[in-house]
Amino acid sequence: MSPRKERAIELRDVALPVVKALGAWQETGSGPNLFSFNDAARRFHIAYRSPFQKMSPPSGETLRQSMVRGSLPKVNLPNGLDIWAASGKVLNIEWSDKDVLVVSYRAGPWESELERLAAGAAATAPSVPMIMRHLSPKSLASGRRTEITWLCQSET
Repeated sequence: MSPRKERAIELRDVALPVVKALGAWQETGSGPNLFSFNDAARRFHIAYRSPFQKMSPPSGETLRQSMVRGSLPKVNLPNGLDIWAASGKVLNIEWSDKDVLVVSYRAGPWESELERLAAGAAATAPSVPMIMRHLSPKSLASGRRTEITWLCQSET
């Protein structure tokens, strides 16, 4: 494994606890919803996509361009993490249980900023809420459907 790929994986492993402890769900509109952390003052943004947030299929234009080049459009791996710093996008990494793909990685001072954020996130108890919803089948309760929603948070 190349040193570049090793460093990108290390940074991913530092960023995941930050986005999980300090982030929130963000609706993107056109793509999958992401778990996202944004620090506007530091111009630092982390977005995480899990296997449960499916990517949109390739557009017709993407398919057309792929056919012209004689290739297939890129298929995303199930997990994805993107980091933006003041200088722009600095890390784009995707992974599955078996593979890691470093789409882009640009070393720089943002790495130490990420490590500082991680130290602060470690001091904060993880508070990743999960909203669970259950919609009963119509066959129950005489044809009426019941929706139950509850919020789960980790204990401190």
